[in-house]
Amino acid sequence: MVQSSSKYDDFKISPDQLDVDQFFYITPATNWGFDNYSRWYNENGISAINGNVVINYTFEKPENKKQKIDHTDESNSWEIESLEDLLDAWRQYLSTFSDQHAYCFEKYHVIQCGYSIECNPKIPEELYGQIGLPVDCVIESPFISCINYSEKILDFMKTKTWKETEAAVIGSEDEKARLNSDQINYVEEYFRFCLLLFKKDNLYRRLNVSESNFSRLLVWPAVEVSIDSIKELEFLPGEYALKSSQEKYCADGCVIDGVGDELFLLETSGKLMLNERWKYGYDHVKCTFGALTIFNSAYKKYLFATEGTAMKLQVPYLHAMEDSLHLWVLELCSDKLYISNKAYKSMKEEHESYEVKRMLGGDDSRFSLLKLVNVEIQKPVKGEGYGILLPNEKNEDDCIVRFTDAKT
Repeated sequence: MVQSSSKYDDFKISPDQLDVDQFFYITPATNWGFDNYSRWYNENGISAINGNVVINYTFEKPENKKQKIDHTDESNSWEIESLEDLLDAWRQYLSTFSDQHAYCFEKYHVIQCGYSIECNPKIPEELYGQIGLPVDCVIESPFISCINYSEKILDFMKTKTWKETEAAVIGSEDEKARLNSDQINYVEEYFRFCLLLFKKDNLYRRLNVSESNFSRLLVWPAVEVSIDSIKELEFLPGEYALKSSQEKYCADGCVIDGVGDELFLLETSGKLMLNERWKYGYDHVKCTFGALTIFNSAYKKYLFATEGTAMKLQVPYLHAMEDSLHLWVLELCSDKLYISNKAYKSMKEEHESYEVKRMLGGDDSRFSLLKLVNVEIQKPVKGEGYGILLPNEKNEDDCIVRFTDAKT
């Protein structure tokens, strides 16, 4: 049966005739049925109302959606109303300045900051201020907790013979008995390391000969002293092949825990006072990307740990260059090896516990932690031009450092 056309088929109303929804202005009267009305509102993201019945769709009205703000547009004032707004502003600035180098950190949304380095001048200081950077650096030091013993040994090093200093380091039993055992043990081991180092003839010349000498005599023993007081940790120096990386990645050293999880990376840039900025820049980029790889590996291995625990994960890495050891800590959107070690352990326990629940009860309530990290990390390729990626150090007068008692 063919239905004949109606004279009302093309009838519509205009806004000057009746103040109603736009649906009635653009739809012929013969198609004003409730189903069509609801369908139109569904497609346009609006709830349809019929008497006291409200069909609530999951979309917001277009006019009520928050407009995308270009935070990098200097002609507009910032509209930072929440943490997400702040993070979005950071993403935009990092993306805007990600063309500096093929392996620049901005491209991977890594914010470089610290008390002793100059911030990226292209990124507003206000953004750095919003992430809570302290004006000064406060370091908990066991040497402050053992101040009398420390000052005594330092004075002996300046005024006494090597034998007399060694006796003071090893001795002083009555003085040590009144101090926290973990703290005084670390301080004593450090001074023992110093004694062995300064006993070597022509030390400065030997450190300047090669990277091997610089590492063997100074860098590796310094790392050993730092981790010896922490159980279940092992330092593996030399050409260490990083298991977390799918590419061939050889670090100059790595710290692992009792189950083989990689926790800490070391890169050494040549001999003492090498003075090659491109090499410093390349190794800085290399060890940062290595830390990112370790970070992603932990999230992949323990992907069903809780997000709260995973966000506590910190991966420290050490870059030995020129005449200094530079310690960095990588976190997911600040420094201690212990914090990193404990985060790994907690993630492992939570992951294994949840896996049992999944097998026994079909619990699928948690999402994978891999959603939180950038898994497309590539090892940087050696070459020139990395010097521009090395952060500039502030003048010492502009760096405020305070030492306080170490917490027990």
